[in-house]
Parts: sequence; structure tokens; C-alpha cells
Amino acid sequence: MSNSVNSSSICSIPVTLCQGWSDYELLDSGDGMKLERYGQALLARPEPEAFWGRNLPDSEWEQATAEYSSPTQDENGTWNYAAADGYSNR
Repeated sequence: MSNSVNSSSICSIPVTLCQGWSDYELLDSGDGMKLERYGQALLARPEPEAFWGRNLPDSEWEQATAEYSSPTQDENGTWNYAAADGYSNR
């Protein structure tokens, strides 16, 4: 049995590039969350389709300036903003 890959069997994944979004960056995703940068703000928020493991260590995720949390995927949640002693709800 051969381990070679038939190039005609490889599917391509479409990629969308946005022009003019230099202040946005997806830093990491996984475990149902995504870590994004909008300008100076680091946001951690749910992403149900991110079912793989995270790449960045927890220490990077803990740098988030705000985290969105919701009791369930179908309910409205709240943004919790980083404070000196942890997250505060605003």
C-alpha cells in the first residue's frame, strides 16, 4: 500500500480576505472559544464551531481585556471586562 497522495483527491478550502481590516486579528481558537484583537482590545468570546484544542497557552488567553459569557448558546450573555482583580461585569 502506498502513502502517496493523489493531488486530484485534495479539496481546496475557500479563504476570504478582507481589505481594510488591519486592526483585526484572529489570534487563536478552540475549545468553543476564539481570541481576537480589535485594535488595542483583546476579546475572548464563544465560537461553537471551534471544537479543536487551543494553540496558545492559557496565559495568553488570560490577557483578554473582555470576555463574553452566556448561560447557553441561545441566551443573551454579558461582556465581562478585565479589572485589576479579575473580571468585572459592566
